[in-house]
Amino acid sequence: MSAALADMPETAAPATRKAIAPSKGGRPWTFYVLATLFGFYVIALYGPMFCIYVLSFQDIRGGLVFPMKGHSLHWFVDLFTQVRTGDVKGSFDRSIKLAVIVTVITVVVSFLAGLGFRKRFRGDTVVFYMMIGSLVAPGLVLGRGTGLLFQALGLNASWYTSALGAQLSWTLPFGVLVMFAVMSRFNHVWEEAAYDLGASRWQSIWLVMIPVLVPGIVAVALFGFTLSYDEFARSLQTAGSLNTLPLEIWSMTLKCHLALALRARHGDDHRLIHRHWREPGQHRADPEEARQQRKGLSWNMKSDRGDIELAGVGKSFDGATYVVDGVNLKIADGAYCCFIGPSGCGKTTILRMIAGHEDPTAGEIVIGGQNVVGLAPAQRRTAMMFQSYALFPHLTVRDNIAFALRVRGMSKTDRLRAADVMIEKVRLTQFADRLPAQLSGGQQQRVALARAAITEPRVLLLDEPLSALDEQLRVQMRQELRRMQRELGITFIHVTHTQLEAIALADLVVVMEQGKIKQAGAARDVYAHPHDRYVAEFMGGQNVLSGRVEKVNGASFTLAQAAPSGIEVPLQARSTVSVGDKVDIAVRRDDVALVRPGRELPPGCSTSLPSRVLAIEYQGYFVKVMLDTGPDDEFVAYVPEKTFFADPFIVGDVVMATWATGSALPLA
Repeated sequence: MSAALADMPETAAPATRKAIAPSKGGRPWTFYVLATLFGFYVIALYGPMFCIYVLSFQDIRGGLVFPMKGHSLHWFVDLFTQVRTGDVKGSFDRSIKLAVIVTVITVVVSFLAGLGFRKRFRGDTVVFYMMIGSLVAPGLVLGRGTGLLFQALGLNASWYTSALGAQLSWTLPFGVLVMFAVMSRFNHVWEEAAYDLGASRWQSIWLVMIPVLVPGIVAVALFGFTLSYDEFARSLQTAGSLNTLPLEIWSMTLKCHLALALRARHGDDHRLIHRHWREPGQHRADPEEARQQRKGLSWNMKSDRGDIELAGVGKSFDGATYVVDGVNLKIADGAYCCFIGPSGCGKTTILRMIAGHEDPTAGEIVIGGQNVVGLAPAQRRTAMMFQSYALFPHLTVRDNIAFALRVRGMSKTDRLRAADVMIEKVRLTQFADRLPAQLSGGQQQRVALARAAITEPRVLLLDEPLSALDEQLRVQMRQELRRMQRELGITFIHVTHTQLEAIALADLVVVMEQGKIKQAGAARDVYAHPHDRYVAEFMGGQNVLSGRVEKVNGASFTLAQAAPSGIEVPLQARSTVSVGDKVDIAVRRDDVALVRPGRELPPGCSTSLPSRVLAIEYQGYFVKVMLDTGPDDEFVAYVPEKTFFADPFIVGDVVMATWATGSALPLA
């Protein structure tokens, strides 16, 4: 390193030394700038308070000015004996009462406003800015305006009512702003999970939303109390003859009673207002609950069967475009069904409609022989495991799992006993008292699974439950899900976009595209015998080739391709094929063998496509070899590891791709 530094040009050395040389004291110059600014901030914040504190010990001759003239405790004696200070005790008592009332109103109104603005509505932006608009107006102007308004209404200025009205114009906007910021961080999935577990709207607010939002609610309360207790400008012209503490302190400083001065200026008015706020209105009943009550539906379903039938189910959010379009499907009781497809294909929407979180635009959803459209999740006896798990962050593992039993009114002893049994089933006994944030991803998933299963549902719905896990944990949790499904003996409906996950878990695989079912069947049938090009390419493991029929030979046909003699394809399920038809065929990647030119083809193989190796990927137990067999079609061979390394290829090698005659599958 020394030699390298010695060889550096002389002109570069000063720049290098300047770049690495530390500033004075070993800290960058920005540190001292920020430290200076912070020092000024501390002085500006605490300097006035310090001055008042020091001057409070000055002799009566000096007043509240520097330099100090003697020392005395007469200010403190006057404060407690109220010889010359006026009504300090009364003003303090009034300020505390006023601050408490303002705080309560601010918290309640801000919380209700936050609930009201969770969904957009026409004119919501205008309403929002009207709610916070008073923040930009000077306090004296608002106070004067409030006083004039009360005069116009024939109401007397009073510390209890007028000051309350003036201060709310200051505390409410701040409360609304803070509450909106807090509620924007609240995950609506927690509320949806509570509803899915059987909680009413009020239960979800009381047991989930409010506990989670406690820090924000406390912040709004502190804002409201502090702003009200310290308010001066808005109270100045509305407090009437009785001061609040800030006004009393001001009057003490001026050596006169401010209320008397105001009365001399504006006249004395004995008309009082006893009450200026309205009683809070009754909360509107939940329309879904009211609708169910009118129908007279019972809490429990008539059947314990978990078989599901989707009959012509469609869903449109805008009335024009259908995200789910005419889906017909039957799922047997106790089956493990996987919906698979790309993002936006409608699989999650179907799951949410089965769960009861969305209503279908058309069609029926039948569970256990009964149409459940319009029923709440708990009435359907379904339970949903959300993609984010939606564990309540303020509850322990045990309380999360017992939540559904709590909202059903079960005693604490019984529900915790049932929760402990379920905790043991998912092997989390040692974590029962931990919060969700203290668990790993796999442990959180098991908690979510146990919370859903404790309700004894007929159908358990899982929305991409493994997507957030690493590969090793994903494999472990696949086994855990399958084990739980066998033990519970209920229907599982699982949404995923991972092909391997679907075929590893499911009895029934449903492949979707643009709101429609492309193919539904057993995992092996869907993977090995895809109906069309989309299913073959999406499920993977298949090479899809296109060509025109050159010849039809009874039970097979020949597809014109780059192969010297074409590709012979058995007809199988295709009823008719004519010469000249354009046809897609599929060949499994693990059925393809690679042979060097001039060598004999393996037994049973008659087709050979000349190809060039484009890329090679080692996959462990096999090697993925990508070829340029077709001009437009990707072609891949999965070569067993031992076979490949017995005579390895390199990129650029020319090979012959071949497979057994019966391996090609015609597609619809």
